[in-house]
Amino acid sequence: MKFWLIQIAELLPGGVDCSSRKWPLNFLSDSLINKGHDVVWWSSTYIHTHKKYRSNAYQELKFQNNLTVKCLHSSKAYNRNVSIKRILYNRDLANAFLCKARSEEHKPDLILSIIPTLEMCDAAGVLAKTWNVPLITHVYDVWPDSYLNVLPKCLRNNIGKLLLWTEYRRLRNILTASHSLTAVSEQYLKWAISHRGTPQKITDQIFPLGYGETLSPVVEQTRAFREKYKIPQEAIIVSFIGTFGKFYDVGIIIKAAKRLRNSFKNVFFVIAGKGDNEKKLKKLAMDLPNVIFTGWLDSDDLSVLKHLSYLGCLSYNKAATQSFPFKMFDYISSGVPIISSLKGDLYELIETKKIGLNYEAENLESFIKTLFTLLTDCIVRQRYSENAFTLFNQKYNANLVYNQFADYLISVAQGEKSKRVIL
Repeated sequence: MKFWLIQIAELLPGGVDCSSRKWPLNFLSDSLINKGHDVVWWSSTYIHTHKKYRSNAYQELKFQNNLTVKCLHSSKAYNRNVSIKRILYNRDLANAFLCKARSEEHKPDLILSIIPTLEMCDAAGVLAKTWNVPLITHVYDVWPDSYLNVLPKCLRNNIGKLLLWTEYRRLRNILTASHSLTAVSEQYLKWAISHRGTPQKITDQIFPLGYGETLSPVVEQTRAFREKYKIPQEAIIVSFIGTFGKFYDVGIIIKAAKRLRNSFKNVFFVIAGKGDNEKKLKKLAMDLPNVIFTGWLDSDDLSVLKHLSYLGCLSYNKAATQSFPFKMFDYISSGVPIISSLKGDLYELIETKKIGLNYEAENLESFIKTLFTLLTDCIVRQRYSENAFTLFNQKYNANLVYNQFADYLISVAQGEKSKRVIL
């Protein structure tokens, strides 16, 4: 059978984007192909992660394992993840998708489309209805709710939803057009079902983000990383990996570093990433030798940082809507305990599985308290580390997750195909 996977934000496989790391859709496409099926991945010429083009025109990439990646093009690039420019870009890309998809000779047996790109999901719904093929909508993030959080607080409830009524109508159209809904967490699945407005079906399922196994870096890589970023050999590393965006609170890490620099002289806070608030954060960290900015890291250096990290920070502000951020899997795949400010599914996971500690978002004293606990109690920290690594292997290993996801998609496609034959 032929499966269409629609995801325009992930890095492409095969080193196309100079990344040796496998991302979720790469694992899923491999699982489907290994089971004897063909996969078309609809992507984009614009690299969302790095905010630059990989090509200036439509591009089609064929891989030897029955995977074809179709990179749609729009010249309306954006720099901010939540912005009017991104909405215009998404709309333009969705129109390009509809035009290109309608001209395809071989139609899919199933379409998997991923929220947060509502415009692409909406277009997928139109095609699925026209061709009478099942559409599975998979929820990575709660859009358009994320738009609400960029509005002033006084507009974030009913008034904000009224301003965004066309996007909520689009969301409802997508969800009702879908054969079934899947999501990366229980919180997100419940959100999607509530917006669909009908009870949960048996085929509405949770498939968490899976992550590839992390190999320990060789000694030379570790030494080179320490030398490159001037990290002392004896340093205890508390790391943050991510974007310096609107919903992140990297500032709290820097403020804690300032408070702890004299009492914990061997603790270094390594901040990996880039974003809109970079200049502001570097100014805040001025004259703090225990704060190190690395910029974006390639997959090899990222592996080293995870391996060296004593603790990993998932620091968000109160407006954040994330359920299971991808960096959580980065950390637990290496057995790194987590310090998190998120509520919902991740909060409950940390509390029940003992893989780290939660703190109150935007509360410096709460953040420092969790740091102090894990920096001074090595037995508790070690237990959390072991729990994190065990949990990853039991539930979030990519090979396990995406093999199950592939089986689910195949089952839905076969079931709907047999119904069409009977009719």
